[in-house]
Amino acid sequence: MKQTTFLLLCMLFVMSSACSKKSNNPAKEEKFISGKVERLSPGTDKNNSFMVLLQSADDKTYEVIVNDTTLIKSFTLNKNATFKGEVTGNIMFVTKIISTDNDNFKLQGIIKIKENNRSGYTAMVNSSVNEEFVALFSITNLANSYKEYSKGDTLSVSGELWTDGYKLNLTVKGVNR
Repeated sequence: MKQTTFLLLCMLFVMSSACSKKSNNPAKEEKFISGKVERLSPGTDKNNSFMVLLQSADDKTYEVIVNDTTLIKSFTLNKNATFKGEVTGNIMFVTKIISTDNDNFKLQGIIKIKENNRSGYTAMVNSSVNEEFVALFSITNLANSYKEYSKGDTLSVSGELWTDGYKLNLTVKGVNR
């Protein structure tokens, strides 16, 4: 009896897996998207959402759906913004707005890992907004405001935010004292 039940459960699992693989739904994945805000449009649904048309650095256009219309005033046309969310094809459903102005992004957090290199160092930072950032500190970019931080230090910096889709990167251009 136990073997029969076990075999039936195994067959159901295999069948459900096969059915889900045959689905025509494209895979959803959570990732980050950065790009220039091309257009802002109120949503057509009743879910209090709006759409941001975003042109990414790799020349892809995304329709970014944000579920809170009060935030539409946070965005400026032709400025770069960064979002986190579920992406299917060229449509993103936002779970978090990371930045509405990537060129002047401010980061506060604690250094988790630090790696020195020839022109400065790279630091993995746990931010105050519960995201992990890779901060790039360059002597060339910072000149007189260059500062050495250590693992465990709290920092407050600003700079240009960018993403490769899976991690957030900040080219540090200012150290806030």
